[in-house]
Amino acid sequence: MIRLKTGQFFGDTNQTIQLGGMTLTDTAYTHSYVDWHYHENPYFTFILSGNVTEGSHKNTHHCSAGTLLFHNWYEKHFNSKPPGSTRGFHVELTSEWFSKYDIDISELRGNIEVKDPFVRQLMYEVFKEKSISTSLDLSINSLLIQILDGLKRLSETSAFRPSWVNLVREILHDLNGQPITLTELARLANVHPVHLSRDFKKHFGCNLGVYSRRLRLLHALSIIPQSSQSLTEIAFDAGYADQSHFIRECRKFLALRPHQYRKLIS
Repeated sequence: MIRLKTGQFFGDTNQTIQLGGMTLTDTAYTHSYVDWHYHENPYFTFILSGNVTEGSHKNTHHCSAGTLLFHNWYEKHFNSKPPGSTRGFHVELTSEWFSKYDIDISELRGNIEVKDPFVRQLMYEVFKEKSISTSLDLSINSLLIQILDGLKRLSETSAFRPSWVNLVREILHDLNGQPITLTELARLANVHPVHLSRDFKKHFGCNLGVYSRRLRLLHALSIIPQSSQSLTEIAFDAGYADQSHFIRECRKFLALRPHQYRKLIS
């Protein structure tokens, strides 16, 4: 069994930044298959472009651009990828880092795919700050604490969700922010529209429209590094009425225009 030390990933590393118990690594994956292995530190994998499959004893994750995974200590897994370019951004955190901020992740077991759009957006912000910030310690540590708080909150509440919540989440994530009526969503999830509308915020932390718009933005951002399309075409494919709407949403939630993000990630 291969054990990878801090900053080690299979592929060509484009950049490594080490900062106070935190290591940021930008890696182009070059192996079509990586046998079972584990990493000595807990870490996040954020797929910037391409596709990769990760398997463990418990589950298999088919990851495309925009996928965020969290791995706890010594979680064994393997990877495979199809032909073509795949790029991953990793954030490793040492035990000293967790102690410094008094964060306990013992309940976050296994290799977890983080689907919550608000947590995933925070990782887009981490990548942005890594690229442009002059005060990485302040900005990135603050974002990582928010991400881990979000993960723990989602883990703690998962056992108390009614069955329709997971169905609604799956439907909305499959749509990636494309329009759907409340009546149709309720029918597909087998729940009354009034009940869905009234209780959505309790389980998702926001209203239905906000959640759907955030999914649409993240979908549009995931297309940018993989497509030669114009930003107008990307906006249309993601479900925006026009490019200006896409620009407003991107500036509001990422503090960047789409062309700035394209330049950042190229």
